Amino acid sequence: TQSTWGFSLRTNFCYHLIIVRSFSRTMTAATKKDYNFKLFINNEFVDGEGGNKAEIIAPRNGKPFGSIAVASANDVERAIKSARTAFDALTFETTGWKDVSVRKNALKSIAAELDARLEEFAQLESLDCGKPIKESRADMQFCRDYLNYNADILESTFKTKNVALTDENFQCNLLREPVGVVGCITPWNFPLVQAVSKVAPALAAGCAIILKPSPLASTTCVLFAELVKNAGVPSGFFQVITGGPPGEATGQYILDSPLLDKLSFTGSGPTGKKCLTAGSEYLRPTTLELGGKSAMIVFEDVDIDMTIDWVLLGIFLCSGQVCCATSRVLLHESIYDTFIEKLKVRASSVRVGDPLDENTQMGAIVSQAQFDKVKKFISNAVNVSGCKVLTGGEAFPENLPSEVSTGYYVKPTILTDVPSQSEVWTQEVFGPVLCVGKFSDEREAVRIANSTHYGLGNAVMSKNLERCRRVSSALRSGVVWENASQPLFPQSPFGGQQKSGFGRELGEAGIEEYIHTKTVITTNHGYSWNWYA
Repeated sequence: TQSTWGFSLRTNFCYHLIIVRSFSRTMTAATKKDYNFKLFINNEFVDGEGGNKAEIIAPRNGKPFGSIAVASANDVERAIKSARTAFDALTFETTGWKDVSVRKNALKSIAAELDARLEEFAQLESLDCGKPIKESRADMQFCRDYLNYNADILESTFKTKNVALTDENFQCNLLREPVGVVGCITPWNFPLVQAVSKVAPALAAGCAIILKPSPLASTTCVLFAELVKNAGVPSGFFQVITGGPPGEATGQYILDSPLLDKLSFTGSGPTGKKCLTAGSEYLRPTTLELGGKSAMIVFEDVDIDMTIDWVLLGIFLCSGQVCCATSRVLLHESIYDTFIEKLKVRASSVRVGDPLDENTQMGAIVSQAQFDKVKKFISNAVNVSGCKVLTGGEAFPENLPSEVSTGYYVKPTILTDVPSQSEVWTQEVFGPVLCVGKFSDEREAVRIANSTHYGLGNAVMSKNLERCRRVSSALRSGVVWENASQPLFPQSPFGGQQKSGFGRELGEAGIEEYIHTKTVITTNHGYSWNWYA
């Protein structure tokens, strides 16, 4: 089946039954295993300088389950120099990694091994970032499919194009070439999906990559290096550096390096500004995918039960830790009361629990700090802004197993009577907190949805597709879903407007971020315009 970004959740029941039977013992072992993850530099797994390490904390119970290397500035410099040397060494080559078919086969190989080890990666993802195992499996399927997609479009993308000129004495060819050495800095909510969204097209293009995943969720990115190595990607073309965020030695050195030709960053707005500031010194191309405060507009003609399915998915997937989460739902005033009563019942039944439990529908928040931040948003919404809690709130979820009772869990929370200037309405919570408002007509709905500095995603729900298209055209965002929320595909470009960033990932637009077009204009030797004759 075609996978979507984290949403291959309609997988055949028999598949899940097989998974439960085959891997239940493996899951138990995984939670007890003491992992030790290293840096990946110059095709080798190595310790950080001085053997520096950090504990890896499992959000499911707040307890360590291993360690990960913390890179120093010298480690980062070594990784970047390795990438620079490897890329520059191929300047005059035409075979090997310069051959499109070689890169295509490598991507296919990586995808095939990921597919074979899908459950291993999914378990580790859930253990590391706290999302339900079913979501992690869907994420791994998406990564596999996006690797294959980039392999499949590679030959047509890199085909030299001939351009007709107005002067028949000249010929023009457009050559497609890799940008060069690329720094990729990724967040913790979709650790491997976000990494592969950058790495797959960058590898396909022939770039040399330094991947810096979030210190809160790096493990599957390090494990992914095994697949890259096994696929025969040349030494220096893929490095994984783990450690602190930009602003500390590990991330900041990547930003400040003059050896970097491009940077691609997904994360917060303030850090995105640091990326631009550092890159301005070198006029370095930078792709930014930042935060969002997306809205879903629900018109009076919808199927309410079906629409609630999308409302829940739009805010409670990944415990609401999604940049394009539709965290503001605008209901037509004529259906408001009926809708919120049904929404309350459905949201109250969402099963919160251990990410490794097959029955869990919403897992844990990624860290203690993020947990505290989300709880503060809820507290301020109620005690400062005067919002009403429809369901959820500050209380810790009930009936959690003792094994995970020390984890970072927040109830699915829905707020009503939310002031339009309150922080919970205007700022990105990055947690399972939904704000519900109302509108009277189409223009008011669009005005409210657009009253934000962000512009990542929005949704519109109506049986009237002509109305959907009209509203989609008026909404200021990089993505609009009509009668859905959240699905993205390997083929569909994704990115934002305004303070949600610029540049695109996924689709054909994704690989274009890592390609230069070189114009070569040719005439026969001996021909001259005789301009100065």
